[in-house]
Amino acid sequence: MKDLIKFLLGIIMLVINFFSSGCAVDGRHVENKEEFDMVASVAVYQTEEKMGETVPVGSPLLEETVRFIELVKYSEDDLISVPFRFADAEKFASITTNNIGRRLALAINGEVVNTPVVNMPIEGGACVITFTKDEALKFLPAEKVNRLIPE
Repeated sequence: MKDLIKFLLGIIMLVINFFSSGCAVDGRHVENKEEFDMVASVAVYQTEEKMGETVPVGSPLLEETVRFIELVKYSEDDLISVPFRFADAEKFASITTNNIGRRLALAINGEVVNTPVVNMPIEGGACVITFTKDEALKFLPAEKVNRLIPE
């Protein structure tokens, strides 16, 4: 359920990034944003449960080099969201359509960072990965993360 909430909040955050300047959507307010430029490999995998953990299986369903340009922090929580787009939006829509009700694994540079449950088809290639501060520090520029969530 927690991953589902993160996933849905990420979609809401993506809409905010495209259409707002810090306004509220679904009761959440953008507290701060940090711009940066980072290129990374992002892969989407099917998953299975092994010994109580959700793990990726098989080859990636989709793997692309994507550009991260912004980190977003909401005032209501201590999570950092990173929106991006898959270039092959049609393939991502097909993957999400065919996996409704199942978990997918999202990996950055080969390391799984999120395993959300797909609740609906996602068209347009839009995707958001949401991190705790400690998770974000593993993948994202420390000075940007620390400005969003100071010690």
